Amino acid sequence: MNTFSCAKLISMGRHIPTPFHVSASKDQQQIDLRVESILRIVPGKRLVGLTQWQNRQVIVKLFYQPGCWRRNHLADINGINLLSSARIPTPEILHQAILTGNQGALLLIEYLNEGTNLLSLLDEANTEADRLKLLERVIESIANCHNSGILQNDIHLDNFMLSKERVYLLDGGDIKGAKNGIKPETKLTNLAMFFAQFPATMDHNVGVLLRHYLEQDVDVSADLIADFYLRLKQARVHRLARYERKLFRSTTANRCVQTSTKFLVYDRSMHSHEFDLFLENPDSFIERGKIMKNGNSATVAEVSIAGQVYVLKRYNIKKFAHGLRSLFRSGRAYNSWRNASVLEMLGIATPHPYVFMERRILWIFRRRSYFLCERIEADHLTTDFEGEAATKITADELFAAFQQLLEIMHHYKISHGDMKATNFIYANKVLYVLDLDSMQRHKVEVRFHNRFAKDLARFRKNWIGTRFEAPVEQLIEKIWVSKGRQAKLR
Repeated sequence: MNTFSCAKLISMGRHIPTPFHVSASKDQQQIDLRVESILRIVPGKRLVGLTQWQNRQVIVKLFYQPGCWRRNHLADINGINLLSSARIPTPEILHQAILTGNQGALLLIEYLNEGTNLLSLLDEANTEADRLKLLERVIESIANCHNSGILQNDIHLDNFMLSKERVYLLDGGDIKGAKNGIKPETKLTNLAMFFAQFPATMDHNVGVLLRHYLEQDVDVSADLIADFYLRLKQARVHRLARYERKLFRSTTANRCVQTSTKFLVYDRSMHSHEFDLFLENPDSFIERGKIMKNGNSATVAEVSIAGQVYVLKRYNIKKFAHGLRSLFRSGRAYNSWRNASVLEMLGIATPHPYVFMERRILWIFRRRSYFLCERIEADHLTTDFEGEAATKITADELFAAFQQLLEIMHHYKISHGDMKATNFIYANKVLYVLDLDSMQRHKVEVRFHNRFAKDLARFRKNWIGTRFEAPVEQLIEKIWVSKGRQAKLR
């Protein structure tokens, strides 16, 4: 029987085998719990799992971060009690106790076995109307919190669950109360943080949901409502910055490995015996694969791993001077991993990233690097884009997709760096963006506009002399001139 102490849980980090046992005591009464599975874990700090308590399945929360577990345990209890006192649905606390050794604590909480989290319900919704109805119910819950002087400090989708037609709030540790009520500005900032969880491609629904929020008698002035979209943009930029910091470390989705000879991050769903062989020698997979491009600086090939075909890019260090310069800037594979992840978060389609790896010498000297991504089974857009392929796509359809892409790039100060037609795929009414190693998200306005002007100029060049030349000019007019930019596109 594996009975783990707090010290043992800390030392195992994310890799805690289940089932395992923990012991605790309250009022001099000892209890032993068998944690059957782990639902969520923050390594070295806390975990959420499933256990049995008085012949029923319940949620167990373990708090064991040194120096912080008492505060975190109490914050969770206080948050749940705050929601309950305001009659806002939340799972009930069934038991609380100190873990044996007095180095941690636990909470036993009602398990909503008929509940489904918000993200799953949104994925299952058949139509946009169904998604809106679902979100309206969640917005009502947020408004109810705000009207009761309650705020979810780190509001996110995982903390909403629907069970038996009721919206439940989870994670009491995130709940804060304000005795004198919440300031209107704080309410709208909190709501903007909720909307920022969704892709920018869904922002067309924000107006409807904002009106529904205001219909719940929330005390907010018209002046504050007028700048709500600016709050939303700021909230998403803040979230992007936090997200980027997590991309090169181990998380629930990805694993990071850093040694003196390599820097590696990969999607955990890839793990298999053949994948381990790939990580040991990716060049051998290129040799057996289908070469798509073979240049001095980069090699691109289709490779097969565990029966699935991917696109693998290998970036080479060409000369000694090139290697020295790479010490002071991020590599192309690094950029591709980061940028693909950012585009996915914004709702822009791009081949899903699976692996980023850099060969290193003594930790810091970069050698070859690799980027593995999804293969999209469709042809690239070509510069002439005429003939049989073109007849299947209307100009309105194609350039509506491009307009959405360019507007999101403009809003979030993103330049691509190489907007040639072969870096786009349009398949099944989805526009995919490829070749992201030069893409940048800018902080300086002037620098962004200079780079974005070059992007638009290169984009325009793709369509000169084709039947799409006029729609492209109209699109650039909308994106560039309507934003107050009259500078010539070079």
